[in-house]
Amino acid sequence: MNVIEKLQALIQIPSESSHEEAIAQWLFRYLKDAGVQPEQKENNVFCRIPGKNQTKAIIFNGHTDTVSAGTLSE
Repeated sequence: MNVIEKLQALIQIPSESSHEEAIAQWLFRYLKDAGVQPEQKENNVFCRIPGKNQTKAIIFNGHTDTVSAGTLSE
């Protein structure tokens, strides 16, 4: 699956605020299939990838929830 196919799959998953279960499960499976050991607490998915220096860390954070598209009149 290339990047565009992954993005197409992601945007087809309903993920409005407070209903992120399906996208969290997709992300968990994707990370697991990529060889990472993800963890999940409620609808939050995270993983730790050890590096050489155990005294420093880089944290990437993002949101998986969306808002409804609405209408052109809004």
